[in-house]
Amino acid sequence: EIIWVVGMRISEAYKITQETKRILSMCVNGGEEKNVKNGLTIYNCSNITVEGVWCDNTKESAAYVAYVDNIQMNRCFFSNAKEPESMGLQLYNTNGVFRDCLAYDVAKDGFNIHGYGNTQFINCSAHDCGDDGISHHDGCTGFIYGGEWYNCAKGGISSPTYGANINISNCYSHDNAYGLYSVSNATTSPSKTIISNCVFVNNTAADILSGGIDNDVTIFN
Repeated sequence: EIIWVVGMRISEAYKITQETKRILSMCVNGGEEKNVKNGLTIYNCSNITVEGVWCDNTKESAAYVAYVDNIQMNRCFFSNAKEPESMGLQLYNTNGVFRDCLAYDVAKDGFNIHGYGNTQFINCSAHDCGDDGISHHDGCTGFIYGGEWYNCAKGGISSPTYGANINISNCYSHDNAYGLYSVSNATTSPSKTIISNCVFVNNTAADILSGGIDNDVTIFN
């Protein structure tokens, strides 16, 4: 485990042991100069638990997690990532469960998921994002359960897009451009969405937009 004053990086390359795989109660703040690239980077490792970490005011994405198997993130916050392409929490080829996490005031997506991992977002929320509150891409699979998604410039929930297969349940998405933005071009695989017991309301362009190629959407209450 490598800890800097301005951030944290975790990787198998740094000889993580079982004792160093749990991160608790830490705040990473880039300061007025935003000198922190990513507040938290976790790369190429497994069985990680992160709880109560707040990544704020970073130069690029607040947190970046890639090639990680079995990560648990609980009660984490990702905020004030304002560079043009910055995300709140950015995931790539990662499997994990995310509970009670919040992303807000970021330039692009609050939660941005790419690759082929499987993720579960349970009672997570995002607001005031420059693009989407949450978006799943490529061939990833997963579940979004609960949470409030609002004041985002495009979709409160933009899942799936471009080949992802996502179940969405018990979500409240409001005051975005789109409550649900689900468009696929099938570049990787057909998209499939099952939506249940959700509320999409007061969104300016449309509460639900579904389209593209090979995009199968099922909605029921």
